[in-house]
Amino acid sequence: MIHAISVSEASLPGLLLRTAFGKKPYVIGIEPLFPRTRPFLERVVKHLTKSGKVHDIIDLCPELVPIIHYHSRILFHNVFEETEKWQNKYFKFDKLNTSINEYMFCYKQLTCNYFKDKHFILLKIKSLYQKLGKDGFIVTGLSEDTRSAAGDFIGEDCLSALSHQRFPWRMTNILIGVAVVGISTAWVIGRLRAKVDPKSYFLCADYIEDRRDFRLYHEVAEGGPVLLAERHSSWTVRGHEELNSYDVCQPKDGLFDLLGGLKTLGMIFRDGLKLLMGFNDRPPALFYQIATLPFRRAVLRGFFNRFHPSYHWSRDDYNVEHILRRQELHRVGGTALGINHGYSHYSNFYPMWRYISFDRFYVFGRAQYDRYTHQTWAKDMVIVPSGTFGASRQDYRSAHEPKPKDIAVFVAPFIDNPEMIRLVRGLAEAFIDRKILLQVKGTFVDTDVGKDFVRQCQDGMANVVHTRDRLFDIFTQARYAFSDPSTVVVEAMQFGLFSFMTDLCPYQKVSLHREFPGLCVNSPGMAVTKIKSIEDGSQPYPLESYRDLVDLSGRVLFDIVRSDMGLVPLEKERPFLMSS
Repeated sequence: MIHAISVSEASLPGLLLRTAFGKKPYVIGIEPLFPRTRPFLERVVKHLTKSGKVHDIIDLCPELVPIIHYHSRILFHNVFEETEKWQNKYFKFDKLNTSINEYMFCYKQLTCNYFKDKHFILLKIKSLYQKLGKDGFIVTGLSEDTRSAAGDFIGEDCLSALSHQRFPWRMTNILIGVAVVGISTAWVIGRLRAKVDPKSYFLCADYIEDRRDFRLYHEVAEGGPVLLAERHSSWTVRGHEELNSYDVCQPKDGLFDLLGGLKTLGMIFRDGLKLLMGFNDRPPALFYQIATLPFRRAVLRGFFNRFHPSYHWSRDDYNVEHILRRQELHRVGGTALGINHGYSHYSNFYPMWRYISFDRFYVFGRAQYDRYTHQTWAKDMVIVPSGTFGASRQDYRSAHEPKPKDIAVFVAPFIDNPEMIRLVRGLAEAFIDRKILLQVKGTFVDTDVGKDFVRQCQDGMANVVHTRDRLFDIFTQARYAFSDPSTVVVEAMQFGLFSFMTDLCPYQKVSLHREFPGLCVNSPGMAVTKIKSIEDGSQPYPLESYRDLVDLSGRVLFDIVRSDMGLVPLEKERPFLMSS
């Protein structure tokens, strides 16, 4: 009988007691009751595992090891979509009190983010159940919601092998609520001033030290002053001379005048009480996030008391702050802009992007929204197809230059997939007169698995060239592109390449790209045939049928944003042409 433990503050003493008596239980995961204790629990488990006092359950689930090496692969298993109906019912999405309307969207977004951390545990339980049956293992210490989700995800038959921890949630949540209100009150009092004179800005940006944002700042700076709010201390403007002309602040630099401060304190007490009454039966780890919503609102309110931007550029579509920020920004007449900087390629539903609320949201294309996310994204949000966020104006211009017949292959999550090696080598063998430009994502390129992948692709293949060139430079060096699930699939298409997704993962449950005929290839032979069919004219590339996937107008993203800000576009639309 395999005994596995889910580690929390409540189950940790039992785990330590078992190890003290020489037993070596398995650890199936970490489920902190309070989010801030996760690092401590992780350190304890890491120490116990390293010293051989506990086992990691992954030893019994080798098929899940790829997730350990690259956690985003968990999305291939589509756990969120398969458990979303259970989640919405368990967390009472359709029974929320109308007195907290302004927090309903926030609550749903927080819940999706909270429960996505449980998906890996569900996959491990499913693996144990399939291998050992309900009588071959037992899992203790689970949170009540995780156990309930397992019954829905795997089947109620597995519940006899699972036990959840007993913990006084309501009393704990009362203490959390009181503590958060107290801390929030102290913070607001500390930011009180006799008078606050707001300063106006054309643009305020959520600064995360991403050079793609730098280009945007420069593109719209003619509209007026720019303010950069450094989201985290590790993302600093310091050292970037090109940003010296912009003002810099911190998200918590807000202030309150006496009247505004009193109103904000009233909001904290009023909303704190409403949230406690409405959600005190939720798990403490989730309720903690809920209880902090009034404080987060106060931080944003204080910020916009001091700074009045006409537009706010946000990069946190995966965080709840963007929802609250939009509400508070409207109080000073501002417009919230956001960008979907990644495509949902691994599955059709990403939990962190399930609930999004901006005034204008820039996306690659409308396909994902029209088919899946329109049900949960803010109904009054304007969806703006605009293509990639990564290209510069020069990249757009270079894309119109003639392309050689060479083939680019881009690899990330399939870096350890033998079928990807077969595909690269198959292309190299079929087109010995062409270069096969092989780019490995920076996450993997210098790792042992990345180096081994490149070696195996190049072994005996003189025309396989490993490149570290920029993505958009590679787009000028090839006519064909093959990529595992990635934004590269649609970016290459947008920049005039005949682009395909390599559909080689046996456990990827769903993919938006599979819904577009001709876009996916699942073997070297199919990839070779795609190229030959385009070149002999027997099967042209169906670009017109892919227009919903990505903006193909040739418009420069910066000009789209400029137009939305009332600035004149600098270039005309210039669609990319494909030629075989």
